[in-house]
Amino acid sequence: YRVAALKKEWDVVFLFRELLPIGPALLERLLVRKGIPVVYDFDAAIFMPDVSDANSAFRWLKSTRKTGTICRLSTHVTVGNEYLKAHVLNFTPHVSVIPTTIDTDRYTPKPSVDIQGKPAIGWSGSFSTLKHLGTVVPALRILKRSIEFRLKVIGSPDCAFEGLEVESKAWNAHAEVDDLKTFDIGIMPLPDDPWAKGKCGLKALQYMAVGVPTVASPVGVNATIIQDGKNGFLAASEQEWVEKLSALLSNRALREQFAEEGRRTVEERFSAKVQAPRLLEILERVSGKPPHRLVPSDEMALGVVGIGENAG
Repeated sequence: YRVAALKKEWDVVFLFRELLPIGPALLERLLVRKGIPVVYDFDAAIFMPDVSDANSAFRWLKSTRKTGTICRLSTHVTVGNEYLKAHVLNFTPHVSVIPTTIDTDRYTPKPSVDIQGKPAIGWSGSFSTLKHLGTVVPALRILKRSIEFRLKVIGSPDCAFEGLEVESKAWNAHAEVDDLKTFDIGIMPLPDDPWAKGKCGLKALQYMAVGVPTVASPVGVNATIIQDGKNGFLAASEQEWVEKLSALLSNRALREQFAEEGRRTVEERFSAKVQAPRLLEILERVSGKPPHRLVPSDEMALGVVGIGENAG
């Protein structure tokens, strides 16, 4: 109904991912026939046949060719990383990389990297990505033999791993920033597979924005966000996870370095203030409208409308 109600007076339509998560691109074709320029945005490898266990019964309804069809139909495509751009280039040359962004006015640094009591190694994500956390559990069990710590999990309230002390809670939008600040170290483990390569590093960027030292798998965009040993650690093996987590837990100066450099990385490259003007320029160019000077309210709006990755 909303697609049918669109009028040609609209300057541009910004389409995030798809109008419907199942079936072919029928509504998107109808949208393009309206004659309104379409900017299509996605921030994950949605062209892959990856479906969470909870939705596995509906796997047959997902069209993996739909993303390519929408790319061909769209006036311009914006994606979250170079891996996704390489896929889009199979369908259209009109593509730009706009990375996942953080609202740096909301995600402010924690006051100190001092550890109070038992250290907290933290992970934030959705139930569907809990399997990624599971890949680093063997390393955490080894680490626990020499260092006592808590594993704090946000996004899966019933999470438990044998042999580890786990504190878990549901994700809450209003409490998210404060919850992240309770981490002494933030982790983002990922498997090295095509789906993970399409992810755009939101977890790592959130940790870094609030001044939490970060350790991540060197998969996809993580390897461009984190400069190993400067603004965070990259860990590719069980041994590296153990060694690098141990180094951070025992070295306050290193935690402080990663907190400061991580925050600087977000401010300079991944903040909405930096990336919103780039998206606005694309929208103006596609619509044919004259340039518009951004004001703070515009930056906030553009930061919400899809220059980012969902909580998963």
